[in-house]
Amino acid sequence: MKRIISLLIVVFASSILVACNNKLKDNSLSVVFYTGPGATDVPTVFDLEVGEKVPLPDEPTSVAGTFSAWYKEIECINKWDFENDTLSKGITLYAKWDYFSFSISYNLRGGEWPEDLANGIYPTTYTYLTEFHFSTRAADFPKYPRNDPENPYKGLFLGWWKEPDLTAAQRKDIPKTESITKGTTGDIVLYAYYSRDI
Repeated sequence: MKRIISLLIVVFASSILVACNNKLKDNSLSVVFYTGPGATDVPTVFDLEVGEKVPLPDEPTSVAGTFSAWYKEIECINKWDFENDTLSKGITLYAKWDYFSFSISYNLRGGEWPEDLANGIYPTTYTYLTEFHFSTRAADFPKYPRNDPENPYKGLFLGWWKEPDLTAAQRKDIPKTESITKGTTGDIVLYAYYSRDI
């Protein structure tokens, strides 16, 4: 019985050594393609060797922009040359994008911009990478003419919504637009609402 157990131990140990030895001899390399958020995936390429060229993959697509090229670093400084560059180790290649410019338009719905509004307070274009918060300064808000002298609050700006002609009850269930967040795409129309809408 002891001889059988000893034999099993030897066989098990030998199999582990063979597996480890094979693993150590595996010099294959892989190339990962990082396309970025919002873009289609490009499959990783496996089983490449040192000195080998990277096969040119299909171009990824994105609603945010047009694919430009593959780069060696995430900052997209050095372009990978598929015709001449070869592998010395496993790598990650990074997609560079020419991002689309989307428009932002403002419907004041009868209101007026402040006369001394500074340029750039309300951007008219943005890209997928834009992060922007609209001004919270009352001096930057659009104004609605106060035609009712009995109501000094008539015409005070309440905020921006993406939907026109909302009732006060509807606005309670639909959040106002206070910023443009990174990852947003598409042209945007913002509608101003005032206390006259209450």
